[in-house]
Amino acid sequence: FFLLSFCTVVLDELFIFLAKGIGGNWSTFLFYNNSPTIAFASVMLMVWAKKIEIASKLSKYIVGLSKGVFSVYLLHDNPITREMMWQQIGKLFIPGEWGFILNIFISIVVIFTVSLCVEFIRRKLFQSLKIEKGIDSFISRLHQLG
Repeated sequence: FFLLSFCTVVLDELFIFLAKGIGGNWSTFLFYNNSPTIAFASVMLMVWAKKIEIASKLSKYIVGLSKGVFSVYLLHDNPITREMMWQQIGKLFIPGEWGFILNIFISIVVIFTVSLCVEFIRRKLFQSLKIEKGIDSFISRLHQLG
């Protein structure tokens, strides 16, 4: 499955190259996130990843991290927090070619770590205030009405 996903992405890039050569605009159809080739590659990658067996100790950490990954996405993509994060990360600028690569790596690690910490604090706060139970109760009442 991994090989099939890889071949799909390679074919996608080949189609883009050929379309540019003949003056077509296949790149808008094949390259964006909602293109059929990228969707197919994503599905194949998930099927391949599902078959990976992970040791139980490691899977506990992976499950713990995966609970916070969606919040990392939401926090870094929010216009308010995005601007605030990049203002702070911009202060860490390291000049030069290798500095650029290092800046990217540091930015990824900092944004991911800070966002996971915010999610961890939110989760603990919601648990201590029993907000999640209240939300679950409210949702179950809505299901009973419908």
